[in-house]
Amino acid sequence: MSSGGEINDVIGDSQPLRASSEQIQEFALNALIAAGTQLEAAHSVANALTETSMRGVDGHGIRLLPHYIRVVQGGRINPNPKLTFNRTGPATGIVDGDDGFGHHASYFVAPLEYNYPRRRELEARHFFATVMRKGRLTRWRDCVG
Repeated sequence: MSSGGEINDVIGDSQPLRASSEQIQEFALNALIAAGTQLEAAHSVANALTETSMRGVDGHGIRLLPHYIRVVQGGRINPNPKLTFNRTGPATGIVDGDDGFGHHASYFVAPLEYNYPRRRELEARHFFATVMRKGRLTRWRDCVG
C-alpha cells in the first residue's frame, strides 16, 4: 500500500470494483500479512471483516482494513500476539489477547467454550456472547441468541 494507506491507492477508483466475498477475504488476508500480521491472526481478522460486511454491518467490516494495516504498522496492535486463556470458574475465564486484534482473541476462545460442561452452558452464555460479538462462531451449538 502507498504511504497514505488508502485502498483506492491500490485498486484505483476509475470504475466500480466487483469482487466475491472470497476475493475480498483473500485480499484482506494478504494485505494484513504484508503489513506484518501473523497468518492465524490475519486469517481471523480477514474472516471477521468480510463476514461483517456480508451481513451489511459495513461500519465494522472491510472498510476498516486500511485502518487496521496502519495500526499494525504503527505498533498499536501486536501483529504476533501470544494468546492465553485462564479459567476463573466453572463457566468463566479471562482471555489475554496480548495487545493483538480482538477478532483473533475471539476466534481463539470460541473452541474453548465447548470444553465447559453442558449444564453450565447457560451461565457461560453471557461471557461468550460478549466475547463473540464480532462473529457467529458460537452458533455452531446454539449458544448465543
